[in-house]
Amino acid sequence: MKKQKYNFPYLFIKILIFGGLIFWYFLLNTNQKHKNRNALEKVYYGGSAEEVNKSFKKVNTKISTLRTLTTEKQEQFKNILIFTNNNQKGLKASIQANRKYRNEHTSSHQIGRNYIRENEEIIKYIDDFFKYKDSLGFNIFLSDTYNNKEFRVNNLTVSDTITKYIALQFYYYNKKLKTELTKQIQKDEFYTNKTKAEKIAKLDSLQFSKVIFTEAELQNKKMENELKALFVPDFNNHSDDIFYFSCYNKILNDSIFKDKIVLFKQMFFQQKKNNKGLLRKIKISTLFDEENTEN
Repeated sequence: MKKQKYNFPYLFIKILIFGGLIFWYFLLNTNQKHKNRNALEKVYYGGSAEEVNKSFKKVNTKISTLRTLTTEKQEQFKNILIFTNNNQKGLKASIQANRKYRNEHTSSHQIGRNYIRENEEIIKYIDDFFKYKDSLGFNIFLSDTYNNKEFRVNNLTVSDTITKYIALQFYYYNKKLKTELTKQIQKDEFYTNKTKAEKIAKLDSLQFSKVIFTEAELQNKKMENELKALFVPDFNNHSDDIFYFSCYNKILNDSIFKDKIVLFKQMFFQQKKNNKGLLRKIKISTLFDEENTEN
């Protein structure tokens, strides 16, 4: 039997060409997969995973800077003074920059969100606060056990030169007033986005009213315009109400605020039995936590 001869140079060229084709196919396939992945990441997250992670680092740095400033203000203000008839424990105060911003971000991606754009918006939002922080100021929120809600009692600013005060009231309608309001709603023929039944049902919920007024109005014991007078809480017809009075845009010392309490009582309370309250000094915290307690 004649021994078969191989043309090794020709065979080597064939193997080289075939191997090159296979390599080129995998290279193109890998490159296409990479392009597809980048395209999907851009749709799902607003950019590549690397770009998204960089944007998280930037926004976290910006939020950290704002938190540092908030902590400095908390240490500067320390406490707020509140005159209230709420003597329950658990009244808490929390400070926050007068801007809404999200908590510190992590890079746990969620499909369908443009994180890069969101983070850029947050950064711009915080930059705007730093630019106008003297006029925007810092908000103080109270959280109490009476209505299980958080509400703003102070907006502490640098640029506001006129001293302002705030009076708030939480209450439920008594049976007599609720009956009168129900009859009024039933007679009302004006168009609104709520039905009469919805309006009547709302009479059973916790009611809230507040007014912000100036030092001059407190001294004169009268609101300067009739529109503001319409929103003044009625402290004389709700015996089971909870009220709060505080300086709205500044931190006052104890002796000065006690003088303002006297004026507040004279301005708002016609009946002595309704003006029972106490001065409470509440420690300000950057978070609602156990360290935030009454002094």
